[in-house]
Amino acid sequence: FNDDQGWRIEIKEYPKLTAIGSKRKDSQIGGFLSKNYRGISHKGFYTVEEVREIIQFAQQRYIQVIPEIEIPGHCSAVIASYPELSCTGNQIEVKTKSGIYKDIY
Repeated sequence: FNDDQGWRIEIKEYPKLTAIGSKRKDSQIGGFLSKNYRGISHKGFYTVEEVREIIQFAQQRYIQVIPEIEIPGHCSAVIASYPELSCTGNQIEVKTKSGIYKDIY
C-alpha cells in the first residue's frame, strides 16, 4: 500500500498521506534505469470502505489479505506528506522514478 511513488491506502488519522502522498507529477516507464516518463500526473488510493470490500471479497474465497506497509524504506510519499518525520525536516515531492534516495532519513 505504500512506495516512494505513492501512498495508496486511506488512514483517517493521517489525511495528508492521501491528500499529498497519493499524487505524483509524472511516472517513469520502461524499467528501473529508464529516463522515459509518461508525461501525465498520477493519483489514487483505496478508501477505508474499499479496503473493507476487498477483505470481504477475499474472505468469501478463503483468501487472507495481508497489507504491506514498508517503513523506513519506500517512504518518500510519507515524507512528502509529513516532512517532520524525516531526519532533515525538508519538504520533498513524491518521487516519480525508482531509485535509492539518500536524503530521506
